[in-house]
Amino acid sequence: MKRLIGMLTVAGIVAVSGFCTTAMAQDAGGAKHKDGVKHERPEAVDMTVTGTLSKETKTIKDKTFDVFKLTDASGAKIEIGGRRDGAGDIAAKLADFVGKDVTITGKGYKGDKGTRIVSITKVEAAVPPAPVAPQVPAK
Repeated sequence: MKRLIGMLTVAGIVAVSGFCTTAMAQDAGGAKHKDGVKHERPEAVDMTVTGTLSKETKTIKDKTFDVFKLTDASGAKIEIGGRRDGAGDIAAKLADFVGKDVTITGKGYKGDKGTRIVSITKVEAAVPPAPVAPQVPAK
């Protein structure tokens, strides 16, 4: 009788630990969206984008933060992600350029929801193209 109880106890412990290990292994693979499929972020590549920089203030769960977006010539909005990149605070780099045409060099990716810059290497004011003088017809 004692052996039977001992075997059932060991079998129960093994079954529970196996279930917990399987559940933890599924969670360790990354967050899954509502459709149950894990979505991978594309690898960040070097990119340079030019456009007008804008800033929005968002509040989520009593936390307020700034979101920067770059609108390019075609009207597409490129999100500048994160609060910090490898070289420091993104907001500090972009604050002086809000409302101006800028060229941003850094790393980013093109995903399902559009282009996103995740790390900024350089921000500089965009140089507008030289105005073209009107051509006067020769007589």
